[in-house]
Amino acid sequence: MMVAMSAGQRRSRAFGAALAVATLAGPTPSAAVEDGPIADPKIWCGDAANLITDKDTEKFIDSFVFASGHLVDRPSVAQAFAALAPALTQEGAGLPPEFLLEKNYGVSFSRVWFLLQFEKGILFLRCEGAKRGKSWIIISVSYDSASANIDLP
Repeated sequence: MMVAMSAGQRRSRAFGAALAVATLAGPTPSAAVEDGPIADPKIWCGDAANLITDKDTEKFIDSFVFASGHLVDRPSVAQAFAALAPALTQEGAGLPPEFLLEKNYGVSFSRVWFLLQFEKGILFLRCEGAKRGKSWIIISVSYDSASANIDLP
């Protein structure tokens, strides 16, 4: 028996299935290697949220590669976020992202969450940063339409 889905159900299912996580493989780099490329993971995540709501996924991918200290290559990041651009085309115009929470673990690890709203849907965005020298690198970015899937406290 086939059940017809409404456009809203298809959109919800597409975002629900589109959980994307890009995480650096291998050991976390030593702080002695060099300072990270970004000053503040919260600011970087906010900038990334703006790129996503503006649907500029190519700049988002480039920004993530840079913010990782080039410890992950562009093809890997592009593959991890391949479902993002097609999903965003169905969601309509984006609204300004809203900062939700920053949680620091000691002085060397930080998680930041933003809410991204569109005309036809929402996304929750989580960015994780690790202190590297005097600055930071981004080690993980994930998004989903359900807050529980990105561990929002």
